[in-house]
Amino acid sequence: MKPISHHSYTQKDQAILREGITHLSFIDRQIIINRFWENFSIEEIADAFLMSWDEVDQSIEDSMEKLKAYCLSQKDFSLHEEPVCSIKV
Repeated sequence: MKPISHHSYTQKDQAILREGITHLSFIDRQIIINRFWENFSIEEIADAFLMSWDEVDQSIEDSMEKLKAYCLSQKDFSLHEEPVCSIKV
């Protein structure tokens, strides 16, 4: 996974990402928020959710694929090569 950048996204991109996050399960949503917005390590998240490191890592990978697919399916989403996680919730 690429490191998170501080790329400037449009307000529409941010709204699309926020909508995409609502399509994740509660636990996946919490893992993504904790990892990318709260800067928790995978180990910290695993401890907090009583999961293994591998389970958290897999959840992040799966969720990122879902978010990417959702965002790219939206006609108003600006196509960026940057990861979509640097947007503030």
